[in-house]
Amino acid sequence: MSLAKSIVVGRAIAESGLLDPVQCSDNSQVAINNSDHLTVLEPKLPLLHNWISNGASAGSKKSTIDPNDLYDVRGVFNIADLESLGLQIFSKLLIEDGEDRFSFGRIAEPLIISHAWSPVDDSTRDCFLGVLFNTGEVLVLKRTTQDSGQYDVVIRSFTSLLDNMNIPQNRLTSEGDIIVTNAEHLELKITSFTFGKASNGALYILLAHESGSVSIHSLSRGLPEVSRLQAGGTIVKSAWSQDLSTTALLMSDNSVHTISLDDSMQPKSDTQNVKSASRFLVSHLKFISTDTLIVTDSKALHVIKGGSIRETKLPYRSTISGVSFAKSSAGFTAFLSFECGHFSMLTITEEGECTLRPSPQTWTNFVNRTLLQFQYACLKEQNKAPSNVFKPFLNDKVDGNLMIHGSHHSSNGDLVFAYNVVPKNVIHHEIRSKAEFKVAVVSALELDPQITIDQTLGTSISQIHGILLRDYQSFPTPPSNGKEGITEFIRAIQEWKMHNFVDFGEVNLNVSPHESLNKTLSEEFLHNNSIRDLQKLFTFNSAYIATLEALESNEELGTVTAPAKEKVIDEQEMIKTKLATQLRQAVLSLVKFRDLITEADKFLYLSFVKTLPIDYQSQFSNLPAEVKWTESTDLVTETFRVAINQKYDKSFERFALSDSSHSWRRCDLTLFPILSLNNKADESNTFVYSIAEHEPDDPTQLSRLHWK
Repeated sequence: MSLAKSIVVGRAIAESGLLDPVQCSDNSQVAINNSDHLTVLEPKLPLLHNWISNGASAGSKKSTIDPNDLYDVRGVFNIADLESLGLQIFSKLLIEDGEDRFSFGRIAEPLIISHAWSPVDDSTRDCFLGVLFNTGEVLVLKRTTQDSGQYDVVIRSFTSLLDNMNIPQNRLTSEGDIIVTNAEHLELKITSFTFGKASNGALYILLAHESGSVSIHSLSRGLPEVSRLQAGGTIVKSAWSQDLSTTALLMSDNSVHTISLDDSMQPKSDTQNVKSASRFLVSHLKFISTDTLIVTDSKALHVIKGGSIRETKLPYRSTISGVSFAKSSAGFTAFLSFECGHFSMLTITEEGECTLRPSPQTWTNFVNRTLLQFQYACLKEQNKAPSNVFKPFLNDKVDGNLMIHGSHHSSNGDLVFAYNVVPKNVIHHEIRSKAEFKVAVVSALELDPQITIDQTLGTSISQIHGILLRDYQSFPTPPSNGKEGITEFIRAIQEWKMHNFVDFGEVNLNVSPHESLNKTLSEEFLHNNSIRDLQKLFTFNSAYIATLEALESNEELGTVTAPAKEKVIDEQEMIKTKLATQLRQAVLSLVKFRDLITEADKFLYLSFVKTLPIDYQSQFSNLPAEVKWTESTDLVTETFRVAINQKYDKSFERFALSDSSHSWRRCDLTLFPILSLNNKADESNTFVYSIAEHEPDDPTQLSRLHWK
């Protein structure tokens, strides 16, 4: 942390620590609640010669990280720009039985009071972003383009729940109001939500209603309800265990209840009160394992396991702004940040015993450096003052207060802090346009070398972020000017790459068919560790190629960078071939041509066979001589053919020739020709995918790949 610059987020104020303002996704995305919009830090590939700088002093081995080269910082979902969403829709409700409590709901400004990332969606490798407003509505957002700031609303809790209620037409007024009972009104208002992911990859969302009930829904359009539970009180926060077997509910009286669920999300037993009501405000509750729940209040951390509760007094009486965990050799390490600027670490064993640990030196160094920089900045501003009239009333030394707005531990091992420094013992006012906070990113291994990091979670970009932050001290130093400096930098990069990534030539892939196509694709490709290793290498090579292109400033340097770039490009092509072959063999291993029904399936199947080696093609019998497939859009209709005796060259996988002799770009996933303007590319603009308007009705069809 002491060796990393901070990201400055301007014109924004982070929300209170009680609202968990900092949230990290499994893909290492960071979302920070600014009350009326969200700031999202989206991981990106850095130029390898820019993201890190040499030590300031001669001979220093210390390097400084610039996280601005690792993240794209964007403000998203600004409420002021989203009037079309109708966030005041609850003011359109008319309560017919007169039991609604008095409130100023019609004039309240919509504010974000909670947000969270969903687990990774297996079909898109992306995460949904849920947002809860003080109006009582949950919106689920999703990134639909490469633009890191473009998040679109894909699910609204209000409209979905209202549709499920089947409100009759005679309860809709001519003025656009909706007549509901108070019970229905309380069902529509959401007080808390949380996401979950089942072992089969299905995503769910748990909604806590103001009525005191809890509903579980599939995370899909319309929010189909899976089950309903009764809690019997106002639910403030909720949490879900990793295997979805238990849900924990924080009530308004600071008591905590748990409900056990079976595989179909139905309650297995009555609600259990695991923590009694208290006057001490509970700030966070999180599961660290399937049977261990952590609850923090204003004086202690509680470990709830197996019906027993252990309490550990906390050293500071301040609002806890962030609680996160990492697995370690001793069990778990808990990272606690306090709004007053303090930071604590605790060790929690598998048995639930908790021990407070001394503050790490890395944190102490960060605090000292941050406060010193604040004093220098204040002194500089005083010296810039045009008049010294008030000089006698100013202190030459202005002390600062460190405030931590929130913190969160990311899946790749990063610990993210949102913080600020304000003057101590003064009345401090700052207009919104001048307000700002800072974001610091550090490898959690710097704080606790005992923790372990799961390097299979997240996208390749997020995993590379973790590798860079963990190994930044041994990363090659930026090249000096001249041919010799760049030659040495390229040699050092190659050596570092061999140490941190797999040798693609030593990766041997094979396919073992499973009981279904989905299971086969999941086990043999999506969750295959060898495939992940190749994807990480491919992604790092993309950053390497971009770096070589940036260094190629003149003809002399090109004699050094060009051969290295050509070598990496050749390596990329061989990795792409390995990845594509594994995917196609996984599909072909389970599906026989005689079982296919649609022409689209047959076209995909035969196209896959054509891309495989001759000896592999001989394994398939009953192949037709030719398959014809026609695709139409609003602008054009084209017919394509693939034949078993068709001459094959490398361009076959990239372009498809139609009967009208036009060449069309193929989808890199399915090899279907792309005729529509509605298609996608990956973050590095390397692969192109076709997108259709509607999915096929039969989920067993091979051509379903086309829609994903």
